[in-house]
Amino acid sequence: MPRSRGHNGAGAAVERGMSPRRARSSVALLGTAVAVFLLLGGAVAHAAARRSGNLSTRVEGTVTGGQGSFAGGSLVVSSFELRDRKLVAVGTLDGTVRGADGKPHEMADRAVVLELDRAALAATCDQAKVRLLPVEVEDAGVRVRLQPVELEIAATNAPGPKLHDALCELSRLLATSTGDVAIEKQLGLVLDALE
Repeated sequence: MPRSRGHNGAGAAVERGMSPRRARSSVALLGTAVAVFLLLGGAVAHAAARRSGNLSTRVEGTVTGGQGSFAGGSLVVSSFELRDRKLVAVGTLDGTVRGADGKPHEMADRAVVLELDRAALAATCDQAKVRLLPVEVEDAGVRVRLQPVELEIAATNAPGPKLHDALCELSRLLATSTGDVAIEKQLGLVLDALE
């Protein structure tokens, strides 16, 4: 008498001579393997999509067009990008603003884009110097002009040769007057090496 054809993996396995219990076990194992693969694949894709946030520095600024002060804050650079044919640093800024009443107000984290001073960009195998041009931000009615930001990235900021090698390549690209597309990519690799 012919075996009936099943509509699931277990039925198909029974048809090939595998016991129903072993078939269910195989299907469960396969399902677990697929789930693990999808989870790991998603984690790898997420890690590849995000940029390092390990490049941070203190920033200073002055209040423009009114009374108050900017008590300083921090900038965390998450990526270097080419926008409108200009190299920029993209990141988040926070800080403390004092209004005309003298009361401190914590500035909420905000996204900022600062243009790189391309002429000042320099690198060796041991370090890179990146200068970010001033930008204005507004918080609670107070307008703050940030001072230029000087970033120094030393090869010793990360263990192993990855950062050193990325800085060497950046140095080589800068010495050969390579275009901004290649410089943007290499700055991204420098950021990745800081992780």
